[in-house]
Amino acid sequence: MYEPLRRRALALLKIPPEPRPPLGDPASLRVFRAGRNYYRLRLAGWSVAQAVALAGIVFWAVILIDVENAIRTERPSAAASPPATAVAAQPGDPATAANVSTERNQRLEK
Repeated sequence: MYEPLRRRALALLKIPPEPRPPLGDPASLRVFRAGRNYYRLRLAGWSVAQAVALAGIVFWAVILIDVENAIRTERPSAAASPPATAVAAQPGDPATAANVSTERNQRLEK
């Protein structure tokens, strides 16, 4: 009952047929079939690899969230205090125009 279903599934998945035994005495043919503990060992190794990958993803997500929060807290404080150069260079201020002209004259004299 299961053999036709198995053959169709193997054909659909394009799994190659079982290899033919090599030439020689058929009694010398040995087949290795892994035990249940081998399967569990491979499953444990796969699980450890997946856990390490998940830990890496969580670690970098936490780091990036922390960096984003740090940037968000820095932006309002930077916007509250304008840079010193922007305050000193107000257009239309007579003191600023005098300072600019004095600096220009000092550069030309050098």
